[in-house]
Amino acid sequence: MKNKILVIDDEEIIRKRLGKLLVLDGYEVFTAESGEQGLNIFQRIKEKKQDPIKVALVDVKMPKMDGIEVIEEIKKSIPQTEVIIITGHGSIESAIQALRMGAFDYVTKPIEYDELTLSISRALERQDIIRKREQAEEALKTSRASLYSIAEKSADGIIVVDRKGTIRFINRTAEVLFRRKKEELIDKLFGYPAATGEVTELDIIRKGGEARIGEMRVVQTEWERKVAHLVSIRDITERKEVEQMKSDFVSLVSHQLKTPIAEIKGYIENMLAGLTDELTVKQKEYLQEMYKISSMNYHLISDLLNISRIERRVIAVDIQSIKLKEIIDLALRDYRKSIKEKELALNLEEIDDEIMVLADKDKMTEALKNVVDNAVKFTDKGSITIRIKSEESFAGVEVVDTGKGISPDLLNKLFTKEQILSGSPITDSVCGLGLYIAKEFMKLQYGDISATSVVGKGSSFIFKVPLEREEEREWRGGEKREMNKSKKGTILLVEDKAGFRRIYHDILVNDGYEALEAEDGEAGWELAKEKKPDLILLDLVLPKLNGFEVLKRIRAHKQTKEIPVIILSVLGEQKDIQKGLELGANDYTVKGLYSSREILRKISAFCVSKV
Repeated sequence: MKNKILVIDDEEIIRKRLGKLLVLDGYEVFTAESGEQGLNIFQRIKEKKQDPIKVALVDVKMPKMDGIEVIEEIKKSIPQTEVIIITGHGSIESAIQALRMGAFDYVTKPIEYDELTLSISRALERQDIIRKREQAEEALKTSRASLYSIAEKSADGIIVVDRKGTIRFINRTAEVLFRRKKEELIDKLFGYPAATGEVTELDIIRKGGEARIGEMRVVQTEWERKVAHLVSIRDITERKEVEQMKSDFVSLVSHQLKTPIAEIKGYIENMLAGLTDELTVKQKEYLQEMYKISSMNYHLISDLLNISRIERRVIAVDIQSIKLKEIIDLALRDYRKSIKEKELALNLEEIDDEIMVLADKDKMTEALKNVVDNAVKFTDKGSITIRIKSEESFAGVEVVDTGKGISPDLLNKLFTKEQILSGSPITDSVCGLGLYIAKEFMKLQYGDISATSVVGKGSSFIFKVPLEREEEREWRGGEKREMNKSKKGTILLVEDKAGFRRIYHDILVNDGYEALEAEDGEAGWELAKEKKPDLILLDLVLPKLNGFEVLKRIRAHKQTKEIPVIILSVLGEQKDIQKGLELGANDYTVKGLYSSREILRKISAFCVSKV
């Protein structure tokens, strides 16, 4: 019987070419010019109870219903069908999104037919493996004889463990996986927690010390008329390596984009601040729109980086004692103007100034800002209310809006990666990214976030964060020092990117500071010793001598050890910032994230004018 393949592409020439070639290769081919038409073909075949379509070739860019939506519908109703995405070179991001949604592979236009047929063959092989595995799992339930026979032939490692955790049976694949003979394992303790019905990843140390990653599934069975557990272990080491490569790729691309966008933001901000020639009203309107767009892109890239760090488990937290009201004030700072412009009421209820919590200030603030941002976007009339609740060992921050609300189906997956892939709760929003990150950030701080909503009436988000119990608190800070050169003093800027040097130079000079510049670590260190500036803005990633080494020398030298240092980071990596603070930096700023006003405020916290 021929395998069925469906080609969904709005370009007729592609449909005809692929259709002819695939028919010649022995496939039964269906074609559709739109996503809707393709889904109708699936439905007709299902109604006629015919063999299902094995592989769907889906163009990612189509009018009305794009490829991403088609994949979502296919995986929802016909999950066994493998999907191969057809994408142009400019749509790689969509292809990556499709892979995360369950697409098997992707090919780029112009299509190399040999590459496509290879991908189709692999997809069919995977289906065959899945089909055989499902058959094997069904057979395992029938009898011990079937269990023994199939287990020995299974491509997965099969182990039978009794109620005491002792291994009673092991197949050949498991022997290979652990690199141990059956005799070495039978009657020994299994050593891994076997929870029925759960899928668990486990680290496997082979004989000889080699590490592998396994995916374990456990079902209850009988062995010698006694209750036991059947453990199926699949080696997923290569799959995890591929996932890591994908995550690293997203991280790398995001890092490369973040620096130029941050520079563009800086230049636009300086122009709007009047540091260049006088602007016309029309020019200001254009620049304000450009600034808005670049800010949105900057925050989107920051979200992608955060997701990448979360998935790679390389994100760190700096939990300290802090006033909860301070976090609320920081989260609201950028939205008070928008709330006023939309004529919404901002109600702050039961805001106790003295409630202290244990939290990472930046991550808690960002999590709260994501919720406030959505509340402002999707509340057209009424109010936004923020209140604090204390219960036992936790403080709760509730954000209530009178906006559009969220449907029950979307509410159930609001904080998951599924929400990111399937779209946000309200059209044209990007809150799927922000809320997933908010949830993960709260978990890292031993807190949580939950939501309730009624469509048409509004939503309520509740943050839970641990209360501080100890009375004594340590505060990081630096003494203000009298400036020594100009009216406001001399600032040394150590930054290798010419664009950022120019942006910070203009900000400093316009505010009355004298600005010294160094483009590498060695030059910065020499200037610090020679000029003894009143404050140093220090990049961490520098040629010749990195920022950490410069900071060590500054703190070790008697003539520079008291100079305040604010570290600059374009990445915003918590571990790098934390390392800088531990080495003696007084504060930090993330390039492109903070406005010129906020940067100057940070500088003034360590400096006082002579006048």
